[in-house]
Amino acid sequence: MEKDPYKLAEILCSELRASQQEDWAIRIEDTIQGGSTGSETIMGLKWNLEELLKLHEVEEKTERKVIALLNELTKLLK
Repeated sequence: MEKDPYKLAEILCSELRASQQEDWAIRIEDTIQGGSTGSETIMGLKWNLEELLKLHEVEEKTERKVIALLNELTKLLK
């Protein structure tokens, strides 16, 4: 299983686009591109992904990818 958070985010964005959720894909990509430090990027990704889960707007298979990415981001913050 892929562990690189940026690769996981890229895969997630592709899935979001495929399920007509372009706005979330753009938010995630903007967070990655706009972060001036690694910590800022990780925290921004974590926040956006948690918001996405709260809204229950993703299919189950996509939700699993969101959770996997959140787990990787949490490991990086320890």
